[in-house]
Amino acid sequence: MRKQEYGSCEGKKHSSAARKALIAFFVLLLAFLLLSAAGTPLAFRLLFGRRDDVPATEMCLPADVRFEEISFYSGKALLHGRLYAAPDACGLIVVCHGVGGGMDSHLAEILRFTEEGFAVLSYDGTGTRGSGGSGVRGLSQARFDLEAALDYVQSDPWLRSLPLMLYGHSAGGYAVAVCAAEHPEVCRAVSLAAFDRPVELMLLQARSRVGFLADLEAPFLRLYNRFLFGPDGDASASERLAVSPCPVLIAAGTDDTVVPYTASLYAHVAETGDPDCERIMLPGGHSDFWLTEEARAERRLAQEGLDFDPVRCNELNEELFGEICAFFAEPVELENAA
Repeated sequence: MRKQEYGSCEGKKHSSAARKALIAFFVLLLAFLLLSAAGTPLAFRLLFGRRDDVPATEMCLPADVRFEEISFYSGKALLHGRLYAAPDACGLIVVCHGVGGGMDSHLAEILRFTEEGFAVLSYDGTGTRGSGGSGVRGLSQARFDLEAALDYVQSDPWLRSLPLMLYGHSAGGYAVAVCAAEHPEVCRAVSLAAFDRPVELMLLQARSRVGFLADLEAPFLRLYNRFLFGPDGDASASERLAVSPCPVLIAAGTDDTVVPYTASLYAHVAETGDPDCERIMLPGGHSDFWLTEEARAERRLAQEGLDFDPVRCNELNEELFGEICAFFAEPVELENAA
């Protein structure tokens, strides 16, 4: 009898320990869920707050360049921009910057496009520099800002009469790819250093920092991105382009660490084999592969806090931009020939 009583006590102890372990597990799980639910919005606010800084290497607008100041709403944010236009413009190029950039981030390209006879529209995105908004909100925001810019173009009789092209970098490159696929009025688009899906890129960057914990957070990240931008806020650019006839030139840098190859639009389009997409890979990083080797060297000096040439650090790769300008001019020539 004593042995049976002893065994019974041991069984109760094991049962009690198992219950305690199970309760501890569910308490930890609940704490994780609560922290994740609260932490994801906080992470978005920290990562995608206002971007008002202007890099020292950014080109200044020459005093003799003529432009018209414009503004339009993207959601509740009033965006400010510029229209560089000539009465005899052969087409309109809308320029879309990435997170941390602004309407002057691609000024060297803008001036090159105007020299080629194009009108150019550029703007500061939501939460950026001269535009309204408490923050950038997320990687998907560039797409919705571009949608608003295209609405502005369609509201102006002269602008909407011009052949329409898009040019974008990073988040802006993603935006122009999706919008080129969805807007039949877009003739052509050039996408630089773009990702394929916003959430895919955020998860890839998170894994490089916190490992498997990023995958545990993935459902919250997807859910919050959907809350901010709706059910279409994580659209795949390559999937949209695969069912669109719009020609798109996709360029990327060999040393891009911001948008790794596996998350890039360049890689995803290679998998789909889209015949309407042309791809170019050039030496350089995320934000400089379209520049000359000398320009990239000057920018490295600036990053190291050394003296640099502010003009030379914005020199464009002429071979690439000759190809880009010819790419943009082709649909204009076809339309004029008709």
